[in-house]
Amino acid sequence: MLTTYLLLFVSFSHFLSAVTNFSLCRCHYGWKGDLCDECETFPGCDHGTCTEPWKCVCDTNWGGLLCDKAVNACDSNPCVNGGQCVERQGGRGMFCSCPLGYTGTYCEVRSCCFFFTSLSSSFS
Repeated sequence: MLTTYLLLFVSFSHFLSAVTNFSLCRCHYGWKGDLCDECETFPGCDHGTCTEPWKCVCDTNWGGLLCDKAVNACDSNPCVNGGQCVERQGGRGMFCSCPLGYTGTYCEVRSCCFFFTSLSSSFS
């Protein structure tokens, strides 16, 4: 019985030693977290994350080297054929308000309704 208690004590102390040693592990440069599986972002990366150490991948509607500049989605003029770019509230992107005769995400598709409207106008 004394042997069993001694064996349990040794096993428990080995477990404590393993836990203590685990908490003393140090991550490689650029990595963090309990399992060293979280990358460190570039210092000063305000609105971004990383996929590898010391990178700054910007969140939606943020740009610049440190993701510290608000980006207006309409700045690139994505709408075509006379479509008007409209920013969504809360920085949730944009949409195109298309003129009569065009549809699609960027007003890139010619609408059939415009064709029939034009055709019927020419016969009046």
